[in-house]
Amino acid sequence: MITMKFDKTRLDRLFKDAPKKMLVAAGTEIRTSARIFAAVAAKNTLPYGAYDQPPKAAMDTVKNQIKRTQVPIDSLGSMWQILKDVDKGLAAAFWTAVKMKKMGLAKQILDDLQAAGGSFTHGAVSPDIHTKARTGKNRSVPTNHRPSHIITSAGKALNTYIGRKEKTIGAAKAGWIAAGKSIGGSISAREGVKAWYNTGRHSKAKGTHQLIRTETETFLKLTNQVPWADVAFPASRKKVTGVEFLPAFRKAVQKRKEKLAEAAFRRQGGR
Repeated sequence: MITMKFDKTRLDRLFKDAPKKMLVAAGTEIRTSARIFAAVAAKNTLPYGAYDQPPKAAMDTVKNQIKRTQVPIDSLGSMWQILKDVDKGLAAAFWTAVKMKKMGLAKQILDDLQAAGGSFTHGAVSPDIHTKARTGKNRSVPTNHRPSHIITSAGKALNTYIGRKEKTIGAAKAGWIAAGKSIGGSISAREGVKAWYNTGRHSKAKGTHQLIRTETETFLKLTNQVPWADVAFPASRKKVTGVEFLPAFRKAVQKRKEKLAEAAFRRQGGR
């Protein structure tokens, strides 16, 4: 979980020379600005950027990392690398059984290979094995990791799991959008947010806000509740978010000033 504080004192400084009524409007403006902040924070959360579709590189990374943890029974090349060092004769028998589509026999041979000292498991696709292997940077599977689990069904089962995990790309971004939306209003293409990391696609991504007032200041606390948000939003990107956010923040304040001035002008009958 990541928490970012949005301090009202910056807003007050921008309103410093404005009429008192404009300062009263700060409560509304801070909510608008916090939604802008959520959109900027989302852009700076892995995978970085605001592309129209999930980056191909991110899709490929998910696929390749999963394949480092487990292989389907009909992936003979990968299977040979796992089994040959246990018993070449049994490995060859396994190869023949799979090619002849005698899957029952192939599974029996896997049991024999395990009994012969093979340090692998076999069974259904294993999300748990994938999760436990994610020990590298940004919860990645290290490049030198080798498969230790054999999926005892054809490659389609693994592809289905990969597809399911690819759909979670952008969930950490969506946690910020959820936090911004919890304040009220929408966050969409108007703020530069793309559908693949909005809450429509990631309905389980959660985020909250808290409005805190003291005698001297008011600030909003935005919390991205996606479990891996702390990894996907490193300290370096927090700094970038602050820099990119400020121009949009100032623009929102100026827009509010103009609206208040127009309203005051209309109340005075256009004088």
